[in-house]
Amino acid sequence: MNPHITYIDDILSKVLCTQKRSEILCDKLCEGLCKVKETDKTLPPQLKEFCDSISKTVGQDFRQIGRELGIQPNMLNHIEDEYLDAEECLHQVIFEWSSRTETPSYHALVTACCNVNPDILKCKPLDKKKAMVLERNYSMMCEEMLEVPLLPYLISAGVMSLKMQRYILQPKTHDQRICRLIDILKTRENGFEALLCAIDLSDQSHVSALLKSSFGTETGETFTQPEVSCADDYGPGKMSAPCILRPKHLFSSCESLDSDESKSPAFSILMKIQEMIAKLDFPEKH
Repeated sequence: MNPHITYIDDILSKVLCTQKRSEILCDKLCEGLCKVKETDKTLPPQLKEFCDSISKTVGQDFRQIGRELGIQPNMLNHIEDEYLDAEECLHQVIFEWSSRTETPSYHALVTACCNVNPDILKCKPLDKKKAMVLERNYSMMCEEMLEVPLLPYLISAGVMSLKMQRYILQPKTHDQRICRLIDILKTRENGFEALLCAIDLSDQSHVSALLKSSFGTETGETFTQPEVSCADDYGPGKMSAPCILRPKHLFSSCESLDSDESKSPAFSILMKIQEMIAKLDFPEKH
């Protein structure tokens, strides 16, 4: 087989690969939270799917998740009396939390699941010290940082998906978008490092310097940024599209081909394949 074709086939298989279960669930959660205020007496379909997907792993631990989300014991008792099936109880726990909370937090639900049973979502949250630094620098970031230029780099680094990006961009105000960005980053083990990388690549190095300084002040430790890059061959001025291709070693979460995002990583890969095919030497038709 032509080696070029073999290489194309290898790339295409990566485009078609299935997302990790945890990333699919987190995407569903983001979609559901974006629409939670649009439904009055029921969960959005995406949150229902999220509950259905985790119900077997949660089992009878729905009460613990409820407690983690701040639901009162008497309400949990009422839910358990009203709904005998554990899966239905989980639905009601999430509905109670989302309907009574003014702004249901992605971080709150992911953290609740991780605290009850790490196997529910199988994702490691950000180190508590680093999460604290982000929280305490919220006002500074609102004043000094532009959040939109960071997103392509964070997507490229595999820290967030396109659906998470939509969740962040949904609010109309800058401070609310920063809040959601921090919300997502606190659920990612490498969220702090990826943020610093994205800040530097988007020409906002003064913000990363302030965060590093704050880390030293808050923890008494010197932060050493690991040699990681949000994009191997990309830097300021090199991006030609709103969403850039993830490096090859970060293909653990590939976008599916049925995505409606014409600028998705998968779309970028397919454009590269198209360019490669155009360069192949095929025999002329007679």
